[in-house]
Parts: sequence; structure tokens; C-alpha cells
Amino acid sequence: MLRWFVALVPPEEIQARAIAVIEDLTMRYQTRTAKAPPHITLMPPFELAANAIGPVKVALAEFAQQQVTFGVTLDGFSTFPPRVLFIDVVRSPQLLEFKAGLEDWLVQQCDLSRDNHAQFSPHMTVASHKLDRAKFKEMWAELESQKFDADWEVNALTLLRYEQQRWHLEDFFPLIKS
Repeated sequence: MLRWFVALVPPEEIQARAIAVIEDLTMRYQTRTAKAPPHITLMPPFELAANAIGPVKVALAEFAQQQVTFGVTLDGFSTFPPRVLFIDVVRSPQLLEFKAGLEDWLVQQCDLSRDNHAQFSPHMTVASHKLDRAKFKEMWAELESQKFDADWEVNALTLLRYEQQRWHLEDFFPLIKS
């Protein structure tokens, strides 16, 4: 069995800025994030055998081809105390509808389980592992006043696969242009 998840991955220039923040925090505070490119998780990790992912890919392609591109806005930093620091993502109606529609589609088409956890809080994690309360407070005091603003047009869904201790970009599913 392999682990998979579905996300929105920002353009390379935004990824590079986020990676710079992650690497700086990692170096100075000995923390880290999951070994994945910066992203917004839409469907949290699920397990499927490599030979069983085909129908999920077909469903993702079908869903993506029914969706128009939309904008995502990043707006500073925030936290899930006491251990997660992240780049905040504006909860736009388009993003919330896109996430809900994707989840409904994958539940219906592929019998993937719905994420019944907390309300969808879109974010891009910059620190979450090896983070005690004291380190968290120190890092948040530093990040709280820093800016991280960016906008991008979402034009694809991304499927990621966990293998050899890290997440890999498996496939992209383009959205139709608005």
C-alpha cells in the first residue's frame, strides 16, 4: 500500500519563497515540515495500492475538466497552536466550493472516505515537526509580524505519492480556463 494525497501546489516562484522560509526555520530552530513541496491539502493522505490508483486518477481528471481556474491568496502567517506554523490562505468562496466539490466527487466516484475532521482550514505549513511549546512561541513571535503575500491562479490539481521517506509529485490534472 502507498499513501497519496491531493493538493494545490503553487507556482515555482511562490514555492521558492515558502521553501526559503522553511529552510530558514529548519536551520535556526531544528524543526521541519513533512517532506513535500509547499501545498494546500485538499484530500488528506489515504492508502491505496499502486495498481489501484488508476480510478482515482481518472476521477481527478474528470473533476478537473469540469472546473474553471480560480485565484488563491496567501496572506501572512498563522498557527495551529501549539505545534504548527503556516502561511495563511484566504478562505475564498471559490476555494471552499472547490474543496467541497472535489471531496464529494472522490467519495462518490472512488469511495474515498470523507475528511470528517475539523473545518477546512487552508494553509501551507512551514514548521510542524520537532517543535516544543517554547520553540513554537519563539518562532511565532518572529513570524507573527512578517509578511508573506502572494496570489496565484489555480490551474491544476496535484496528486502526490509517499515513497522513500518523502512526498513525490505523481500527476497533474489541468482545470479548464475561465
